[in-house]
Amino acid sequence: MKLLSLLVVVVLCAISSVDCGCYNENRIISTPDNSKHVLCIQFKNSDCLHCKANGNYYKCDTKPAVNSNPAADKGPAPNGYYAIGAIYTHGTHGISWANLHPRKQNGNGWWNYYRANPDVPGSRSHIGLHPGRTSRGCVTVTGSYCWSNLESMLKSKTGDTITTTKRFWKTATVNRVGILRVMN
Repeated sequence: MKLLSLLVVVVLCAISSVDCGCYNENRIISTPDNSKHVLCIQFKNSDCLHCKANGNYYKCDTKPAVNSNPAADKGPAPNGYYAIGAIYTHGTHGISWANLHPRKQNGNGWWNYYRANPDVPGSRSHIGLHPGRTSRGCVTVTGSYCWSNLESMLKSKTGDTITTTKRFWKTATVNRVGILRVMN
C-alpha cells in the first residue's frame, strides 16, 4: 500500500504542475508548539517550508529564487531567523503577505522588513512570506491549498509586539505572529 501511494504521488508530480519537493523531506520541527507564535523552517535545498501551530503541522512546497546568490537582487532569503509579521494584503501585488524581519546576528533584536540586513554583506530588504509561482527572493509558497492552511495558522496567533530597527536611530513596532528559520 505504501508503495502504491508513493507511485501515485510520483505520477501526479510527473504529469501535473503540482510541486512535490516536500514529499520526501523528512526533517521536522521538533520544538513544542508555542502558544503565541507559528514556528516555521524553510529548507532551501529541498524547497520546502515546514510550519506548526495549534497541533497542526504543514509542509508546503516553495519556489526557489530567480537568483541563487543571497546577496544579489532576487536572491534567496539569507540563512537565519526571521520574525513573521501579521498577514495583510500587499498593496502592489494584491495578495496575502507577511513581512519577514531578520534577527540581528548578535541575537539582540530584529532588523525591519524595509531595511537591508547589515549583518549579511550585500543583503537586501523586502523579504516576504506569500503565495505564488515566481520568487524574487521571498519565501514563496506554491500550493494554494497549503498557503490557505498556513495563512489560517498565521492569522490564528495573537503573537507579540517587537521593536525592529529601520535605521540605527529609528525603530518601528510590529506584531510578530511567527518565527521562521531559513536554512539549507
